[in-house]
Amino acid sequence: MKYFLYWGCSLEGSGANFLVSLKPACEALGMEFEEIEDWNCCGASISYAGANDLAIKVLNARNLAIAESEANYDLVAPCSSCYIQMVKVNHEIQEDPELLKQVN
Repeated sequence: MKYFLYWGCSLEGSGANFLVSLKPACEALGMEFEEIEDWNCCGASISYAGANDLAIKVLNARNLAIAESEANYDLVAPCSSCYIQMVKVNHEIQEDPELLKQVN
């Protein structure tokens, strides 16, 4: 099965060791990945520093929109912080039409 992969910033830095084990594990499970083109940071790291909440939502909504427009694959975010940010924002924009307008 094919999936969209959102690398996130940490897998190329502090989480690089996780990436070393992730690739062979996914290959063993028969998972194929296509990287999301032109992705941006999910904002998880800046949210701890008190960043603007709407800005973080916009960052994640953009990544979700790119993935949605590319193909009908499930999205995989190996970083737990990235994952929770995207799940949270996806839920919020589906439930709140005003927020959806703001992030668009």
